Amino acid sequence: MKSKRKLNIKSSLRYIILSLFTVLFLFPVYWMFIMSLKPPAEWRGIVTWLPSKVELQNYYFFLVPEWVTYGFYIKTIPIYNALINTLINTLGGTLLSVCIGALAAYGISRYKLGGDFMAYLVLLFRVNPPIAIIVPFMIWYSILGLIDTHLGMILYYTLATLPLSVWILKSFFDEIPKEIEEASQIDGCSPFQSFLNISLPLAKNGLLATFILIFIFTWSDYLGALVLTRERAYTLTIYLGRFYAESGVLLGPLAACGVFTAVPIVLLGLFAQKYLIRGLTLGALKE
Repeated sequence: MKSKRKLNIKSSLRYIILSLFTVLFLFPVYWMFIMSLKPPAEWRGIVTWLPSKVELQNYYFFLVPEWVTYGFYIKTIPIYNALINTLINTLGGTLLSVCIGALAAYGISRYKLGGDFMAYLVLLFRVNPPIAIIVPFMIWYSILGLIDTHLGMILYYTLATLPLSVWILKSFFDEIPKEIEEASQIDGCSPFQSFLNISLPLAKNGLLATFILIFIFTWSDYLGALVLTRERAYTLTIYLGRFYAESGVLLGPLAACGVFTAVPIVLLGLFAQKYLIRGLTLGALKE
């Protein structure tokens, strides 16, 4: 009886701690959403947990080029260019990273490319902080004329996330029995055909999980876009820094734009949650 009571107490404490952490991590999201609905009088000063009046002008601010709001005229830059740039850079970099990463991971997994040290060398590149590689990128991009271009950002996102692609996908290819590929090669398939027709379909959960993770990383990138873009290829994270007026930071429109930027990632995660969890659990690293 006492042991059962102890288990109930431990279980209750566990749920309480998890609930506190959940509230702690979700509170900034709640506050950003509430701030996006507040009128200017409630942006600063006394803290209000709910808006006294829902203010949709905060969302009109970045959707309409010119807008008369809050008693003064503001000429705004619409969000559409930043959104298109983000989609091009993110999708291009993610697709290229997953494609190259799948080939490299398969070579390391099946043919021991680079020996046992290669996998850890790839991971070592991922351990480096972005600030350590962004300066060489800026120098080379200045020489090659890739500053503020979609091609430059796609290449940067590909190279920055390629170690993660290789490391995750390698674990999925390790779990695929070699006998299946050997049987297909006996039936007449070349090694590359076995890779395309056998290995890739069996690793689809890993490919999808890797794609989603890298898409999230590249979508939320700030440092790379800050250093490598100017006016033509800037992304949503850079656009968020342009909500200024004579009165200071426009917190309401800034929060509304933050909500708008976060919604695609949240929807993507909810839509692909089953595949993401299944893919990550099936691809657990084993040594």
